[in-house]
Amino acid sequence: MADQEMRAVIRNYFLNGSTIAKCKEEMDKHYGGRSPSASSIKWWFQQFKLGRTDLSDRPKPGAAQQIDIPSLGHSVLKAIKGDRKTSLRELSGQFKVGYSTIHKVVKDHLGLKKLTTVAVPHNLSDANKEERVKCSTEMLRKYNAKPGPFMKYLFTMDETWIPLYDPLSRTESMEWVSDRSEVSQRPTSSQRDKKAMACVYWDGQGIIKIFWLNDGETVNGDVYRSQLVEIDPLVRARHRSNKRTPLFLQDNARPHKAALTMDKIKELGWTTLTHPPYSPDLAPSDYFLFSNLKRFTRGQKFSTNAKTNLNWLAPELLEQNLLGYTSTSDIYSLGITCCELANGCVPFSDLQPTEMLLDKLTGNFPRPIDSNCGELSELPTNDLNEEERLRYEAYRNRRFSSHFHTFTVDLCLHHDPYKRPSAAQLLNHKFIKQLKKLDSGTNLLTILNRDS
Repeated sequence: MADQEMRAVIRNYFLNGSTIAKCKEEMDKHYGGRSPSASSIKWWFQQFKLGRTDLSDRPKPGAAQQIDIPSLGHSVLKAIKGDRKTSLRELSGQFKVGYSTIHKVVKDHLGLKKLTTVAVPHNLSDANKEERVKCSTEMLRKYNAKPGPFMKYLFTMDETWIPLYDPLSRTESMEWVSDRSEVSQRPTSSQRDKKAMACVYWDGQGIIKIFWLNDGETVNGDVYRSQLVEIDPLVRARHRSNKRTPLFLQDNARPHKAALTMDKIKELGWTTLTHPPYSPDLAPSDYFLFSNLKRFTRGQKFSTNAKTNLNWLAPELLEQNLLGYTSTSDIYSLGITCCELANGCVPFSDLQPTEMLLDKLTGNFPRPIDSNCGELSELPTNDLNEEERLRYEAYRNRRFSSHFHTFTVDLCLHHDPYKRPSAAQLLNHKFIKQLKKLDSGTNLLTILNRDS
Protein backbone atom coordinates (compact mmCIF):
# COMPACT_ATOMS: atom_id res chain seq x y z
CA MET A 1 0.00 0.00 0.00
CA ALA A 2 1.28 3.47 -0.88
CA ASP A 3 2.40 5.81 1.91
CA GLN A 4 -0.46 8.22 1.29
CA GLU A 5 -3.05 5.43 1.58
CA MET A 6 -1.48 4.30 4.87
CA ARG A 7 -1.64 7.88 6.17
CA ALA A 8 -5.30 8.05 5.15
CA VAL A 9 -6.02 5.04 7.41
CA ILE A 10 -4.17 6.76 10.31
CA ARG A 11 -6.25 9.92 9.72
CA ASN A 12 -9.45 7.86 9.78
CA TYR A 13 -8.53 6.37 13.20
CA PHE A 14 -7.67 9.90 14.42
CA LEU A 15 -11.01 11.35 13.28
CA ASN A 16 -12.90 8.44 14.94
CA GLY A 17 -11.27 9.32 18.26
CA SER A 18 -9.09 6.23 18.46
CA THR A 19 -5.91 6.26 20.55
CA ILE A 20 -2.41 5.81 19.13
CA ALA A 21 -2.05 2.39 20.81
CA LYS A 22 -5.42 1.24 19.44
CA CYS A 23 -4.51 2.48 15.94
CA LYS A 24 -1.20 0.62 16.07
CA GLU A 25 -2.86 -2.57 17.27
CA GLU A 26 -5.50 -2.53 14.51
CA MET A 27 -3.02 -1.72 11.75
CA ASP A 28 -0.63 -4.46 12.86
CA LYS A 29 -3.56 -6.90 12.74
CA HIS A 30 -4.49 -5.92 9.18
CA TYR A 31 -1.15 -5.04 7.56
CA GLY A 32 1.39 -7.09 9.53
CA GLY A 33 4.99 -6.17 8.70
CA ARG A 34 3.88 -3.36 6.41
CA SER A 35 2.29 -1.51 9.30
CA PRO A 36 3.94 1.85 10.19
CA SER A 37 5.85 2.18 13.46
CA ALA A 38 4.26 3.60 16.62
CA SER A 39 6.46 6.72 16.33
CA SER A 40 5.21 7.37 12.78
CA ILE A 41 1.58 6.97 13.89
CA LYS A 42 2.22 9.33 16.82
CA TRP A 43 3.84 11.94 14.51
CA TRP A 44 0.88 11.90 12.12
CA PHE A 45 -1.63 12.13 15.01
CA GLN A 46 0.22 15.31 16.08
CA GLN A 47 0.10 16.70 12.54
CA PHE A 48 -3.65 16.08 12.24
CA LYS A 49 -4.18 17.67 15.67
CA LEU A 50 -2.41 20.80 14.34
CA GLY A 51 -4.87 20.94 11.46
CA ARG A 52 -2.90 19.32 8.68
CA THR A 53 -5.10 17.93 5.93
CA ASP A 54 -2.74 16.94 3.07
CA LEU A 55 -1.08 13.53 3.09
CA SER A 56 1.82 14.17 0.60
CA ASP A 57 5.49 14.69 1.54
CA ARG A 58 6.52 18.29 1.97
CA PRO A 59 9.90 19.48 0.63
CA LYS A 60 12.59 19.37 3.32
CA PRO A 61 15.03 22.24 3.92
CA GLY A 62 18.28 21.59 1.98
CA ALA A 63 16.74 18.81 -0.09
CA ALA A 64 17.99 18.30 -3.64
CA GLN A 65 16.27 20.52 -6.15
CA GLN A 66 15.65 19.99 -9.81
CA ILE A 67 18.61 21.88 -11.30
CA ASP A 68 19.30 22.52 -14.95
CA ILE A 69 22.92 21.28 -14.94
CA PRO A 70 23.83 22.46 -18.48
CA SER A 71 22.49 25.94 -17.80
CA LEU A 72 24.20 26.11 -14.40
CA GLY A 73 27.43 24.81 -15.93
CA HIS A 74 27.41 27.57 -18.54
CA SER A 75 26.99 30.24 -15.86
CA VAL A 76 29.66 28.69 -13.61
CA LEU A 77 32.16 28.50 -16.49
CA LYS A 78 31.58 32.17 -17.24
CA ALA A 79 32.21 33.03 -13.58
CA ILE A 80 35.42 30.94 -13.46
CA LYS A 81 36.78 32.59 -16.60
CA GLY A 82 36.24 35.92 -14.89
CA ASP A 83 38.18 34.81 -11.81
CA ARG A 84 40.23 31.61 -12.11
CA LYS A 85 41.17 31.74 -8.43
CA THR A 86 37.58 31.62 -7.14
CA SER A 87 36.74 28.78 -4.76
CA LEU A 88 33.93 26.21 -4.88
CA ARG A 89 32.59 27.69 -1.65
CA GLU A 90 32.33 31.12 -3.28
CA LEU A 91 30.63 29.65 -6.35
CA SER A 92 28.18 27.77 -4.13
CA GLY A 93 27.16 31.01 -2.43
CA GLN A 94 27.04 32.96 -5.69
CA PHE A 95 24.65 30.54 -7.41
CA LYS A 96 22.78 29.53 -4.24
CA VAL A 97 23.26 25.79 -4.68
CA GLY A 98 24.83 23.18 -2.42
CA TYR A 99 28.57 22.64 -2.27
CA SER A 100 28.25 19.06 -3.55
CA THR A 101 26.19 20.30 -6.51
CA ILE A 102 28.72 22.95 -7.52
CA HIS A 103 31.53 20.42 -7.04
CA LYS A 104 29.75 18.00 -9.40
CA VAL A 105 29.18 20.73 -12.00
CA VAL A 106 32.81 21.93 -11.97
CA LYS A 107 34.54 18.55 -11.73
CA ASP A 108 32.25 16.23 -13.69
CA HIS A 109 30.25 18.42 -16.07
CA LEU A 110 32.92 21.01 -16.93
CA GLY A 111 35.91 18.70 -16.37
CA LEU A 112 37.93 21.37 -14.59
CA LYS A 113 40.56 20.94 -11.87
CA LYS A 114 42.29 23.53 -9.73
CA LEU A 115 46.09 23.44 -9.88
CA THR A 116 48.84 25.54 -8.35
CA THR A 117 50.26 28.12 -10.70
CA VAL A 118 53.67 27.38 -12.22
CA ALA A 119 56.44 29.31 -10.46
CA VAL A 120 58.82 31.06 -12.86
CA PRO A 121 61.69 33.40 -12.02
CA HIS A 122 60.55 35.95 -14.56
CA ASN A 123 57.47 36.64 -16.67
CA LEU A 124 58.69 36.49 -20.25
CA SER A 125 57.90 39.38 -22.55
CA ASP A 126 57.13 38.85 -26.23
CA ALA A 127 60.73 39.80 -27.03
CA ASN A 128 62.01 37.23 -24.52
CA LYS A 129 59.85 34.55 -26.09
CA GLU A 130 61.08 35.42 -29.57
CA GLU A 131 64.67 35.20 -28.31
CA ARG A 132 63.96 31.74 -26.84
CA VAL A 133 62.67 30.52 -30.19
CA LYS A 134 65.62 32.07 -32.03
CA CYS A 135 68.24 30.52 -29.71
CA SER A 136 66.58 27.11 -29.70
CA THR A 137 66.19 27.08 -33.47
CA GLU A 138 69.85 28.00 -33.98
CA MET A 139 71.02 25.30 -31.55
CA LEU A 140 68.80 22.72 -33.26
CA ARG A 141 70.22 23.72 -36.64
CA LYS A 142 73.78 23.16 -35.42
CA TYR A 143 72.82 19.82 -33.93
CA ASN A 144 71.10 18.60 -37.10
CA ALA A 145 74.12 19.61 -39.18
CA LYS A 146 76.55 17.42 -37.20
CA PRO A 147 74.82 15.57 -34.32
CA GLY A 148 77.86 13.53 -33.26
CA PRO A 149 80.49 16.31 -33.02
CA PHE A 150 77.96 18.74 -31.57
CA MET A 151 77.19 16.50 -28.58
CA LYS A 152 80.80 15.36 -28.24
CA TYR A 153 82.37 18.81 -27.95
CA LEU A 154 79.53 20.52 -26.09
CA PHE A 155 80.03 21.15 -22.38
CA THR A 156 78.23 23.35 -19.88
CA MET A 157 78.42 24.61 -16.32
CA ASP A 158 76.23 25.99 -13.58
CA GLU A 159 76.32 26.73 -9.87
CA THR A 160 74.19 25.15 -7.16
CA TRP A 161 74.00 24.96 -3.38
CA ILE A 162 74.59 21.49 -1.92
CA PRO A 163 73.35 21.19 1.70
CA LEU A 164 75.73 19.34 3.99
CA TYR A 165 72.53 17.80 5.32
CA ASP A 166 69.34 17.75 3.28
CA PRO A 167 66.64 15.73 5.10
CA LEU A 168 64.39 13.34 3.24
CA SER A 169 61.02 14.69 2.18
CA ARG A 170 57.84 13.50 3.88
CA THR A 171 57.13 11.04 1.07
CA GLU A 172 60.71 9.75 0.83
CA SER A 173 60.87 9.06 4.58
CA MET A 174 57.67 6.98 4.76
CA GLU A 175 58.13 3.54 6.37
CA TRP A 176 56.19 0.28 6.44
CA VAL A 177 55.06 -0.35 10.02
CA SER A 178 52.31 -2.28 11.77
CA ASP A 179 51.71 0.39 14.41
CA ARG A 180 52.15 4.16 14.64
CA SER A 181 54.55 3.75 17.56
CA GLU A 182 57.11 2.05 15.25
CA VAL A 183 57.56 5.10 13.02
CA SER A 184 61.07 6.58 13.17
CA GLN A 185 61.69 10.23 13.86
CA ARG A 186 62.56 12.45 10.91
CA PRO A 187 64.89 15.36 11.64
CA THR A 188 64.08 18.60 9.93
CA SER A 189 66.36 21.15 8.37
CA SER A 190 66.68 24.84 9.14
CA GLN A 191 68.03 27.92 7.41
CA ARG A 192 71.09 27.70 9.67
CA ASP A 193 72.19 24.37 8.15
CA LYS A 194 75.46 24.76 6.27
CA LYS A 195 75.59 24.60 2.50
CA ALA A 196 78.42 24.39 0.03
CA MET A 197 78.45 26.20 -3.30
CA ALA A 198 79.42 23.86 -6.15
CA CYS A 199 80.43 25.07 -9.62
CA VAL A 200 79.91 22.02 -11.83
CA TYR A 201 81.43 21.64 -15.30
CA TRP A 202 80.16 18.63 -17.25
CA ASP A 203 79.42 17.19 -20.65
CA GLY A 204 77.82 14.12 -22.20
CA GLN A 205 80.51 11.86 -20.75
CA GLY A 206 79.98 13.02 -17.18
CA ILE A 207 81.49 15.42 -14.67
CA ILE A 208 84.61 17.27 -15.85
CA LYS A 209 85.35 19.05 -12.58
CA ILE A 210 83.53 20.46 -9.55
CA PHE A 211 84.86 23.61 -7.90
CA TRP A 212 83.85 23.91 -4.23
CA LEU A 213 83.78 27.45 -2.88
CA ASN A 214 84.91 28.26 0.64
CA ASP A 215 82.55 29.59 3.27
CA GLY A 216 81.57 33.16 2.46
CA GLU A 217 83.04 33.01 -1.05
CA THR A 218 80.83 33.93 -4.00
CA VAL A 219 81.14 33.48 -7.74
CA ASN A 220 82.39 36.79 -9.05
CA GLY A 221 84.13 37.55 -12.31
CA ASP A 222 87.65 36.81 -11.04
CA VAL A 223 86.68 33.45 -9.51
CA TYR A 224 84.78 32.44 -12.63
CA ARG A 225 87.59 33.35 -15.03
CA SER A 226 90.14 31.42 -12.95
CA GLN A 227 87.87 28.36 -13.22
CA LEU A 228 87.68 28.72 -17.00
CA VAL A 229 91.48 28.77 -17.26
CA GLU A 230 91.75 25.60 -15.15
CA ILE A 231 88.99 23.83 -17.09
CA ASP A 232 90.42 24.49 -20.56
CA PRO A 233 93.15 21.76 -20.57
CA LEU A 234 90.74 19.27 -18.97
CA VAL A 235 88.18 19.82 -21.71
CA ARG A 236 90.76 19.51 -24.49
CA ALA A 237 92.38 16.42 -22.94
CA ARG A 238 88.94 14.83 -22.75
CA HIS A 239 88.85 14.56 -26.55
CA ARG A 240 92.60 14.15 -27.15
CA SER A 241 92.57 16.98 -29.64
CA ASN A 242 93.53 20.63 -29.48
CA LYS A 243 92.29 21.27 -33.01
CA ARG A 244 88.56 21.01 -32.37
CA THR A 245 86.86 24.02 -30.83
CA PRO A 246 84.99 23.28 -27.59
CA LEU A 247 81.34 24.36 -27.55
CA PHE A 248 80.46 26.09 -24.30
CA LEU A 249 76.94 26.68 -22.99
CA GLN A 250 76.49 29.01 -20.01
CA ASP A 251 73.59 31.00 -18.61
CA ASN A 252 73.33 34.78 -18.47
CA ALA A 253 74.51 35.43 -14.90
CA ARG A 254 76.53 38.64 -14.58
CA PRO A 255 79.93 36.98 -13.92
CA HIS A 256 79.35 34.79 -16.99
CA LYS A 257 78.48 37.63 -19.35
CA ALA A 258 80.94 40.26 -18.10
CA ALA A 259 83.12 41.80 -20.81
CA LEU A 260 86.32 40.46 -19.22
CA THR A 261 84.82 36.97 -19.06
CA MET A 262 83.79 36.99 -22.70
CA ASP A 263 87.30 38.19 -23.63
CA LYS A 264 88.78 35.28 -21.64
CA ILE A 265 86.52 32.76 -23.41
CA LYS A 266 87.59 34.21 -26.76
CA GLU A 267 91.23 33.99 -25.69
CA LEU A 268 90.77 30.31 -24.80
CA GLY A 269 89.40 29.65 -28.28
CA TRP A 270 85.96 28.41 -27.25
CA THR A 271 82.72 28.81 -29.19
CA THR A 272 79.83 29.93 -27.00
CA LEU A 273 76.21 28.97 -27.57
CA THR A 274 73.62 31.63 -26.86
CA HIS A 275 71.42 30.97 -23.84
CA PRO A 276 68.04 32.77 -23.94
CA PRO A 277 67.37 35.20 -21.07
CA TYR A 278 65.39 34.14 -18.01
CA SER A 279 65.25 30.50 -19.13
CA PRO A 280 66.53 28.14 -16.42
CA ASP A 281 64.12 25.52 -17.77
CA LEU A 282 66.37 25.29 -20.84
CA ALA A 283 69.57 24.83 -18.81
CA PRO A 284 70.61 21.12 -18.76
CA SER A 285 72.14 21.50 -15.29
CA ASP A 286 68.85 22.62 -13.77
CA TYR A 287 66.41 20.16 -15.32
CA PHE A 288 68.70 17.10 -15.33
CA LEU A 289 71.97 17.10 -13.39
CA PHE A 290 71.18 19.02 -10.20
CA SER A 291 67.80 17.39 -9.60
CA ASN A 292 69.35 13.90 -9.78
CA LEU A 293 72.42 14.94 -7.79
CA LYS A 294 70.34 16.30 -4.90
CA ARG A 295 68.06 13.28 -4.95
CA PHE A 296 71.09 11.03 -4.41
CA THR A 297 72.54 13.19 -1.62
CA ARG A 298 69.23 13.82 0.19
CA GLY A 299 69.06 12.26 3.63
CA GLN A 300 72.84 11.94 3.96
CA LYS A 301 75.19 13.94 6.16
CA PHE A 302 78.61 15.10 5.01
CA SER A 303 81.16 16.30 7.50
CA THR A 304 83.09 19.47 6.76
CA ASN A 305 86.28 18.41 8.50
CA ALA A 306 86.23 14.63 9.09
CA LYS A 307 87.53 12.10 6.57
CA THR A 308 84.98 9.31 6.18
CA ASN A 309 85.12 5.86 4.64
CA LEU A 310 82.92 6.79 1.67
CA ASN A 311 85.63 5.60 -0.75
CA TRP A 312 85.08 1.97 0.29
CA LEU A 313 81.27 2.00 0.54
CA ALA A 314 79.17 0.18 -2.05
CA PRO A 315 76.83 2.19 -4.34
CA GLU A 316 73.68 0.72 -2.76
CA LEU A 317 74.76 2.04 0.65
CA LEU A 318 75.38 5.52 -0.71
CA GLU A 319 72.08 5.46 -2.56
CA GLN A 320 70.29 4.23 0.59
CA ASN A 321 67.87 2.05 -1.37
CA LEU A 322 65.63 -0.67 0.03
CA LEU A 323 68.33 -3.33 -0.37
CA GLY A 324 70.57 -1.57 2.16
CA TYR A 325 73.56 -3.31 3.68
CA THR A 326 74.20 -6.97 2.86
CA SER A 327 77.28 -9.17 2.76
CA THR A 328 77.75 -8.25 -0.92
CA SER A 329 78.40 -4.66 0.19
CA ASP A 330 81.54 -5.94 1.92
CA ILE A 331 82.52 -7.74 -1.28
CA TYR A 332 82.49 -4.35 -3.05
CA SER A 333 84.71 -2.91 -0.30
CA LEU A 334 87.08 -5.83 -0.84
CA GLY A 335 87.36 -4.89 -4.52
CA ILE A 336 88.16 -1.27 -3.59
CA THR A 337 90.87 -2.53 -1.22
CA CYS A 338 92.35 -4.69 -3.99
CA CYS A 339 92.58 -1.62 -6.24
CA GLU A 340 94.15 0.37 -3.40
CA LEU A 341 96.86 -2.28 -2.88
CA ALA A 342 97.49 -2.69 -6.62
CA ASN A 343 97.63 1.01 -7.52
CA GLY A 344 99.24 2.38 -4.38
CA CYS A 345 96.50 4.96 -3.77
CA VAL A 346 92.93 5.05 -2.46
CA PRO A 347 90.37 4.97 -5.30
CA PHE A 348 88.31 8.16 -5.68
CA SER A 349 90.72 10.01 -3.34
CA ASP A 350 91.08 12.85 -5.85
CA LEU A 351 87.31 13.52 -5.91
CA GLN A 352 85.10 15.56 -3.64
CA PRO A 353 82.51 13.49 -1.67
CA THR A 354 79.56 14.54 -3.81
CA GLU A 355 81.52 14.03 -7.05
CA MET A 356 82.61 10.57 -5.87
CA LEU A 357 79.02 9.77 -4.90
CA LEU A 358 77.77 10.67 -8.37
CA ASP A 359 80.59 8.68 -9.95
CA LYS A 360 79.69 5.51 -8.04
CA LEU A 361 75.96 5.80 -8.57
CA THR A 362 76.37 6.19 -12.33
CA GLY A 363 78.30 2.90 -12.52
CA ASN A 364 81.91 4.13 -12.65
CA PHE A 365 84.40 1.97 -10.78
CA PRO A 366 88.20 1.82 -10.31
CA ARG A 367 90.40 -0.97 -11.65
CA PRO A 368 93.95 -2.25 -11.24
CA ILE A 369 96.13 -0.15 -13.56
CA ASP A 370 98.65 -1.96 -15.76
CA SER A 371 99.78 -2.08 -19.39
CA ASN A 372 96.39 -3.55 -20.41
CA CYS A 373 94.52 -0.48 -19.18
CA GLY A 374 93.24 1.47 -22.17
CA GLU A 375 92.92 4.72 -20.22
CA LEU A 376 96.66 4.64 -19.48
CA SER A 377 97.58 4.92 -23.17
CA GLU A 378 95.21 7.87 -23.58
CA LEU A 379 96.68 9.82 -20.67
CA PRO A 380 98.57 12.96 -21.81
CA THR A 381 102.10 12.75 -20.36
CA ASN A 382 103.43 16.21 -21.23
CA ASP A 383 102.13 17.87 -18.07
CA LEU A 384 103.15 15.15 -15.58
CA ASN A 385 105.53 16.06 -12.77
CA GLU A 386 108.44 13.82 -11.75
CA GLU A 387 106.46 11.79 -9.20
CA GLU A 388 103.53 11.33 -11.56
CA ARG A 389 105.87 10.29 -14.38
CA LEU A 390 107.53 7.62 -12.20
CA ARG A 391 104.11 6.25 -11.24
CA TYR A 392 103.05 6.29 -14.90
CA GLU A 393 106.14 4.32 -15.95
CA ALA A 394 105.53 1.78 -13.17
CA TYR A 395 101.96 1.26 -14.32
CA ARG A 396 102.99 0.97 -18.00
CA ASN A 397 105.71 -1.61 -17.38
CA ARG A 398 103.67 -4.10 -15.34
CA ARG A 399 100.91 -6.56 -16.12
CA PHE A 400 98.55 -8.13 -13.60
CA SER A 401 97.12 -11.60 -14.08
CA SER A 402 93.79 -12.03 -15.80
CA HIS A 403 92.58 -13.87 -12.67
CA PHE A 404 93.23 -10.76 -10.56
CA HIS A 405 91.41 -8.49 -13.03
CA THR A 406 88.40 -10.81 -13.11
CA PHE A 407 88.38 -11.18 -9.33
CA THR A 408 88.48 -7.42 -8.74
CA VAL A 409 86.58 -5.77 -11.59
CA ASP A 410 84.12 -8.36 -12.89
CA LEU A 411 83.16 -9.87 -9.53
CA CYS A 412 83.86 -7.69 -6.49
CA LEU A 413 83.15 -4.29 -8.08
CA HIS A 414 80.02 -5.28 -10.00
CA HIS A 415 77.53 -2.41 -9.74
CA ASP A 416 74.58 -4.77 -9.22
CA PRO A 417 74.83 -6.23 -5.68
CA TYR A 418 72.77 -9.26 -6.75
CA LYS A 419 75.46 -10.23 -9.27
CA ARG A 420 78.38 -10.06 -6.83
CA PRO A 421 79.55 -13.43 -5.53
CA SER A 422 79.47 -14.47 -1.91
CA ALA A 423 82.62 -14.86 0.17
CA ALA A 424 82.32 -18.66 -0.14
CA GLN A 425 82.20 -18.39 -3.93
CA LEU A 426 85.24 -16.11 -3.99
CA LEU A 427 87.24 -18.70 -2.02
CA ASN A 428 86.90 -21.03 -5.01
CA HIS A 429 88.17 -18.42 -7.48
CA LYS A 430 91.47 -19.21 -9.20
CA PHE A 431 93.10 -16.03 -7.86
CA ILE A 432 92.45 -17.17 -4.27
CA LYS A 433 93.23 -20.83 -4.87
CA GLN A 434 96.72 -20.01 -6.09
CA LEU A 435 97.56 -18.56 -2.68
CA LYS A 436 97.52 -22.05 -1.19
CA LYS A 437 100.47 -22.99 -3.40
CA LEU A 438 102.66 -20.08 -2.28
CA ASP A 439 104.83 -19.51 0.74
CA SER A 440 103.69 -17.00 3.35
CA GLY A 441 106.64 -14.74 2.52
CA THR A 442 105.78 -14.38 -1.17
CA ASN A 443 105.78 -10.80 -2.44
CA LEU A 444 102.34 -9.29 -3.11
CA LEU A 445 103.20 -8.25 -6.67
CA THR A 446 104.31 -11.81 -7.40
CA ILE A 447 100.85 -13.02 -6.43
CA LEU A 448 99.08 -10.41 -8.50
CA ASN A 449 101.19 -11.14 -11.58
CA ARG A 450 100.72 -14.93 -11.53
CA ASP A 451 98.42 -16.40 -14.17
CA SER A 452 98.77 -20.03 -13.16
